[in-house]
Amino acid sequence: MNFTLDEKNIDVEYLAKNAMKDMDLLEKIIKEVQSKKDTVRFNCHLILTYISINNPKILYPYWNEFNFLLKSNNNYHKFIAIHLLASLTKIDKEMKFEKIVDAYFNILKENRTMTAAHIAKKSGRIIKSKPLLEDKITNILLNIETYHKGKQIELIKASVISAFDEFYEISKNKEKIMAFVKKQLNSESPSTRKCSKEFLLKWST
Repeated sequence: MNFTLDEKNIDVEYLAKNAMKDMDLLEKIIKEVQSKKDTVRFNCHLILTYISINNPKILYPYWNEFNFLLKSNNNYHKFIAIHLLASLTKIDKEMKFEKIVDAYFNILKENRTMTAAHIAKKSGRIIKSKPLLEDKITNILLNIETYHKGKQIELIKASVISAFDEFYEISKNKEKIMAFVKKQLNSESPSTRKCSKEFLLKWST
């Protein structure tokens, strides 16, 4: 294969499929996802995201590496870990996520909008994979104002509603979720108001 990870517009699917068959390439991509070069880091993130969605079992042995990124002071590294770990929960038979669930959601307490919003949004996928965690995670999301103190809290509520939409059908907390969403009809954020209206249109009986 003739390619370099610092090329723009790489064929993500092609490289991901090759990495699934070539462990040396896969490990190179996992290493380079921490590259200081933006293009390299971005490409590796795209490749790993494709694999995590289409063949997560291949990445599961590298759980600790992604968990290490979650603890990084580099917010882009955290962003990568947030996505990959959420995808891996669907095959997490060893219950590794349960061991880090508090650390994962404590990121909501930080001031960064990007990481907090993506933690909230990925909650829906996690709950669908880990339904026994629904009460714990739903309670966190319902109390997002207590957890997150950043300036964009109203915008982050749109991500919370997006997560609710993903697992609402199987939720045991429908009444609490519905009350939260209705309250957001008066949000200062246009995006959150829009998400609230769409959610209510979809799920109100």
